[in-house]
Amino acid sequence: MKKTRFLKLILICLVLLMPLSIGAESKIPRAYGQGDGVVKLRNDFIEIVVNTSTDGTGRFAVITTGGDPERTDDNDKYLIYGLGKPVTSYSTIRIDNKNYVFGGKTTKRAGLNGNYGTQITPPVQREDGIYTSYRYGDILVEQILDLTFSTTTGQPDTAAISYVFTNQGNTAHDVGLRVVLDTMLGDNDGAPFRVGDVAVVSDTLFTGISIPVFMQAFDDLLKPAVMAQGNLSGPEVTCPSRVYFSNWGSFADGAWDFNYVQGRDFTRAGEFDLDSAMALYWDPEPLQPGQSKRYVTHYGLGGISIAKGFLSLGLSSVNKVEMATNPQPFDVIGYIQNTGDGIAHAVVAKLKLPKGLAIVGSTNEKFIDKMQPGESKQVVWKVVPTGNSYGNMQMVMEVDASNIGVNTVSRQIEVTTPAKLSLNLEGPLNLSIVDEKLFPEVFEVTGRISNTGGSTAYNVELELSSAMLNFVKGEQRTVYVGTLPPNQDAKVTWKLTAKPVSGSVYPSGRAFVSLTATASNAESPAAKNLPILLPKIDPKVWLRSVYPEPRVINNSLVIHLDLMATNIERLKDFKIELNYDPQVLQFLGWRVGTQIISTGEGEWKRGPISVTDPYEANKTGKITIEGQIIDKNSFGGSLAELKFILVGKGKTKIGFNSVTLTANEKDVKAVGFEIEVR
Repeated sequence: MKKTRFLKLILICLVLLMPLSIGAESKIPRAYGQGDGVVKLRNDFIEIVVNTSTDGTGRFAVITTGGDPERTDDNDKYLIYGLGKPVTSYSTIRIDNKNYVFGGKTTKRAGLNGNYGTQITPPVQREDGIYTSYRYGDILVEQILDLTFSTTTGQPDTAAISYVFTNQGNTAHDVGLRVVLDTMLGDNDGAPFRVGDVAVVSDTLFTGISIPVFMQAFDDLLKPAVMAQGNLSGPEVTCPSRVYFSNWGSFADGAWDFNYVQGRDFTRAGEFDLDSAMALYWDPEPLQPGQSKRYVTHYGLGGISIAKGFLSLGLSSVNKVEMATNPQPFDVIGYIQNTGDGIAHAVVAKLKLPKGLAIVGSTNEKFIDKMQPGESKQVVWKVVPTGNSYGNMQMVMEVDASNIGVNTVSRQIEVTTPAKLSLNLEGPLNLSIVDEKLFPEVFEVTGRISNTGGSTAYNVELELSSAMLNFVKGEQRTVYVGTLPPNQDAKVTWKLTAKPVSGSVYPSGRAFVSLTATASNAESPAAKNLPILLPKIDPKVWLRSVYPEPRVINNSLVIHLDLMATNIERLKDFKIELNYDPQVLQFLGWRVGTQIISTGEGEWKRGPISVTDPYEANKTGKITIEGQIIDKNSFGGSLAELKFILVGKGKTKIGFNSVTLTANEKDVKAVGFEIEVR
């Protein structure tokens, strides 16, 4: 029987120190439905209706279902008009000074002559609301309509109207948005808009700091058809550049610019009935390739506390105030209506606040003077939480008239403790060495941010940094988390690598990964550091087996060895002499290694290399490999692949006679290769 030769490959560390030549599912209960050309999203308070027909696809209306739970006369009333298939409220997409109407084409007046885009997704029901998307050249625009909580009622009786613009092209574009809302209070199409201390009944513009946190609309304080509210600024909405109030016909006929006449009432041109509407403008801004921008506004029911009397009173504000490191003032609006049969003289409104609240910039008294029967007035106070007290509190507006007496109205408000953020960071505590590389080459670290305070944290961002480790391509150092409610946390995972950047070598020592966080209304938490131990990888020239076992070539057993140079900084050229026993091994040939080849800049290049001819090498048992590294940024790899035929038995080794390198390293280990053939 022919005896099979057994090859045992052993790496031995024959160390020779040689001198060198130097990159929010909703939790509100809801029901979806479909009708004739519409899709619906509803709960016990309101219903959002979206047009799915071929005339005005994507346009929407908002209607009460149960409305205010304490009233029965505001059920099934319009907040945003839309009889049948909604078409009167519409949005304009402005791209590089050209106007497009969002959604499908229409035969109706609103946006009739506008430009239109290409439908990507028709109105569909999703967990985050009713979703529609269209593309306009490079710009994808997504519309998401969902339910959210009112800031004044605290109930999920408000529509969240969101648009997301994404630049899918290769060049920047200037993009803007206009949203026209055909507002309506039940059957009343001309009720005044209550903006701050102004009752808006004619063409009016608000810009910049004059834009309030919210506006409200109702017709009669004692018997309102519906109490509506639009949120214009604040942590959960995108404050517009401009807000116009005008008649609906003017907005319908102008997709961006429209016929605005300051002081003109809300009667449509050529008609006799009032028809109020509002338009929110977000003026154009550059949108870079790959960048997205979100615009959000809210419209739904408003919360007003009412007290009847000769002077009937209303008091409105947010129902919850969240304490912050930089607390922002909020509006407390008092409504006063003379519902008696005589003139009220020397009317004075006074706001009384609890310990945890304070008035900003004015006194607590507002002098109104006399009020005629049926006349309405409104006053505004700027109020800020002081941090002296938390919990449920009561604000009281007291209104006195010299000839009538005092009436009061109270409103409950909750002041919550500030958001309190903390961080945690998890990942490997150490890496290992495999094949002269740090392992794993790519690993994950996970950051977690928790809010243990009583308020929501807004505009939360997490940032990961490390001086020694690198981010995998596509990973972003900073991740926008957004809103973080109390007693919730958010988790972000990053992929890191210890693989050297071009021209350097593997780092060693303790690599610190640091996680930091910021929020617009909370103190930044203490940074969290994760130490990761990186073992030292010595610069080395060594031999490794390409295959786990010898290969048969022409009835001979052949071993393939890579001559490796690893973790040698800025290796330029080399000259290496190997020795072996020709009685056991015969040099068969070689192939150029990976470090000698470069494919940079889309072009294949091969550096110079020479290897002793096998015939000459087998006479002396010496091989000289001399060459140049073409890829100057290489930090490790094969210089040459060498092939040997097994011709004898016993233990033998391939060693290094000399190693001369041009590199930044002063000392390099040379590790030979031992073979046992049986």
